[in-house]
Amino acid sequence: MSRPVNANRFSVWIGQFSMSFSKIRNISKEIEVEALKEGGVNDYVHILQKSYSSPHKLIFERGLCESSILSNPTPLLVGKRLPFPGIINVHDAKGEAVASYSFSDPIILKWELGDLDAMQNSILIETLEIAHSGIWASTGEDLKKTAL
Repeated sequence: MSRPVNANRFSVWIGQFSMSFSKIRNISKEIEVEALKEGGVNDYVHILQKSYSSPHKLIFERGLCESSILSNPTPLLVGKRLPFPGIINVHDAKGEAVASYSFSDPIILKWELGDLDAMQNSILIETLEIAHSGIWASTGEDLKKTAL
């Protein structure tokens, strides 16, 4: 794997495609709960987990990619479930991976390029938004998968 551009400390692999981003948002998992009061009990409530009402999303901003991504029909993949997981690697100042996050069942929700201007040296991928069904974190030397 090649090192990402210095300002972009996050490399992303989705299948065979490699990208590098300067900002990634929504690396999280949360649940919604409902408090259920029991008649005659005043000192506590029962906490029940609710169904998810919205998908888990990752938002990647200001990225660079290999030219092969542009030659493939990436825009045609918007809205389709991809058959392979995605991986986010976090790099230190030396370019060494210090943490890794894997997400499963990615669906590309939004794919937006920056302006194609030959007179400027600017980023190419402005925004990439992906829904997923689960994310796992790994840190340090052991790459043991633990649910996030």
